[in-house]
Amino acid sequence: MKKELVQKIVEKNPTLFAHKQYPVSLDCGDGWFDLLDQLCDMINWDVNNNRAPAVEITQVKEKFGTLRFYYNGGNERIDGYVGFAEQLSGITCEVCGSRGKLRGGSWMRTLCDEHAEGKEEHKWPTEEDIAKTIYIEKVKHAESLDIPCTCGFENIAANAPTSGGRHDDSCEMMK
Repeated sequence: MKKELVQKIVEKNPTLFAHKQYPVSLDCGDGWFDLLDQLCDMINWDVNNNRAPAVEITQVKEKFGTLRFYYNGGNERIDGYVGFAEQLSGITCEVCGSRGKLRGGSWMRTLCDEHAEGKEEHKWPTEEDIAKTIYIEKVKHAESLDIPCTCGFENIAANAPTSGGRHDDSCEMMK
């Protein structure tokens, strides 16, 4: 986040950043400024009006395309505010603050269509993809432990993705 925006949040919320040495860094894009500003407002309101325990922000960053907000203190309400803001970051463009989508590639980011730069929307694995991965990992693990195949289907780790064949559930490798 640009220094000017960081300074604006820190100056508006001195008690949340009181323990931090300058310069404070918020390691995310400018598009999440309003999200962070509103989150700090809600935390301050809760601390000042509901006697919530004090909060010290320790780190703010982007990780796997969404906001991570680390802090000490607070209570369950503040945990909820933070969780909500982190979830909202997954649909808020990190560059401009418009509605965005989690996008894949070598680096996950939440971006609007304008800032996506050709990145495709992240595709979550299907149940079938997950089951296939678990199956292959079970076979590889069994092979690494020299557990013998008891159903007669050999070398499945290499063949499973294309052949469709599989070990029986009763096979020792599947236990």
